[in-house]
Amino acid sequence: QGAVHSGKHLREVSADIVLPKCSVGLPYSQYDTYESDGWVGIGGYSAGGLIQTGVSCYVQQGKDPYYKMWTEFYPALETFYEDENLRAGDVISARVVAHSESSGTTYLHNKRTGKKFSKTYTNETSELNFEDVEWVTESRLFTNQLGPQGSPDAKFTPWEFRNAAYAHKGGKKQKFRLVTGSHMLDTVLNNATIAKGILISPGHIQVNDTTPTNFTVPGFP
Repeated sequence: QGAVHSGKHLREVSADIVLPKCSVGLPYSQYDTYESDGWVGIGGYSAGGLIQTGVSCYVQQGKDPYYKMWTEFYPALETFYEDENLRAGDVISARVVAHSESSGTTYLHNKRTGKKFSKTYTNETSELNFEDVEWVTESRLFTNQLGPQGSPDAKFTPWEFRNAAYAHKGGKKQKFRLVTGSHMLDTVLNNATIAKGILISPGHIQVNDTTPTNFTVPGFP
């Protein structure tokens, strides 16, 4: 559901995230809150720590969708920011910089409203290994032996990550391209591809909602 670049000494990742329109997705539920998340991060694809920042869209049946910006150094809890004016089409500049294995700073900037947020982490318990950076959307619904868990996925117009770039320690920013160590990601749930990552051009990643019209998850809701 996006793109990842793997390598060594990766210390920075960034993109301009274009917020999609969100609506109630599948499987259908009258009362659940549907969610779709878009973020950039360091460490999400490999073992070890993860520092990330991005935006989530939430929607319930019969209600308007709403958005929240957030940051996280996993496994610590997310920090949410107050920006009640977020809406579809907003361009959010997102950037993550790792200072050391246990420290880093995340930045968010709503280019329409001008609001800026940043958070610096220090002495985190889960250490980064600097081996991957990613530009992804995330499914909060998963299945295990207990059945479906988490929030169902919102239907969305394409998430876009423009000017997607990364930097090695001491190096210059490079646009994301399909070179050695880079590849696109899809989301597969219950044997169906529900989101697909596409590289439009160097530095321009798009994630499309490909949920089949007959998509179901046994046991949900």
